[in-house]
Amino acid sequence: MSGLSGSTLVVEAGRPSGTLLTASAAADQGRNVLVLPWSIYHTGGAGCHYLLRDGAELVQSVEDLFACLGVRPDTPASNSASTPMGAESEWPSASVLESDQQRVMLLLGRGVHRPDDIATSMGWDMNRCLSCLSELEVLGSVVRMPEGYSAAH
Repeated sequence: MSGLSGSTLVVEAGRPSGTLLTASAAADQGRNVLVLPWSIYHTGGAGCHYLLRDGAELVQSVEDLFACLGVRPDTPASNSASTPMGAESEWPSASVLESDQQRVMLLLGRGVHRPDDIATSMGWDMNRCLSCLSELEVLGSVVRMPEGYSAAH
């Protein structure tokens, strides 16, 4: 898995775990290892603290993540760290969204759609679909739920 991207973000890793193996492989391949750590009292987060001790980069916000990835968002994030998950957020304007992103937002409308259904409707492969959905999720435009993706309201 670590070979598929330039960076690996770890949000939960016990000791030992497959996540630590993936992070170690990423580091061995010269890729960035980024960590969003848990409480020191949570056993599922022990691996995160281990990675930080060994030189992984600390990520505490979306802005940190963008900085670590060398990405500059087109607009300021509409959600601040103090905004609870699921709280109302402002959608990025249509002019900020890429063409693919606009098409997905139109498809989602007010319903919930599975990624495979979105990919089929758009005529895309799953990589393109999941990439677009991930970008929209980072922008706060879509919400991932157990049954699929929905436009954030």
